[in-house]
Amino acid sequence: MGSQGKKKVLELIYNNLDKLLLFVGLSLFFFGAFKIFSSQNEPEVEIIPLENSEKNIVVDVSGAVEKPGVYSLASHSRIKDALISAGGFNSKADKDWVSKNLNLAQVVDDGSKIYIPFMGQEKNILAQANENKEKVNINTASASQLETLPGIGPSLANKIISYREEKGPFQSLEDLMEVSGIGDKLFDNIKNNISLW
Repeated sequence: MGSQGKKKVLELIYNNLDKLLLFVGLSLFFFGAFKIFSSQNEPEVEIIPLENSEKNIVVDVSGAVEKPGVYSLASHSRIKDALISAGGFNSKADKDWVSKNLNLAQVVDDGSKIYIPFMGQEKNILAQANENKEKVNINTASASQLETLPGIGPSLANKIISYREEKGPFQSLEDLMEVSGIGDKLFDNIKNNISLW
């Protein structure tokens, strides 16, 4: 393109400069408006921190620990974490029994009880565990297990399960009488056949 051609192009641009600026201005305006309106339609994403999404569990730690009590722990905590919360073993703890029988890496369930025996107490614990194995645990038993109790049929078994699902585990054997249909007489017939743990 010669100098004559360049001169004509520059003249054309100069003569139509107002139209060219108007076109560029309108283009920028519509592009900006499009971006504003399209960003309003995008849903906002809420970021929930991981630590707030976990629910806590409650664990009862007793026996030969420094600070026996009920502790609130993060879900998926281990037995070791519960013992640390309770201040660890005291000087009278049967650490030999613990190393043989307790898995410190086991995940703790909500409502669990962890009992650390004192030295020389192992025989009593084993006897009590064997006795409780023969009893029906009212906090964990299935409907069919509950029906093995005298006077407990399918209807009452389902009421017991519904009660503990709504209100949590039974805290005492007598709490069983709060279930509709279980009175003093029925409770007296089954109290020696049931356990909490």
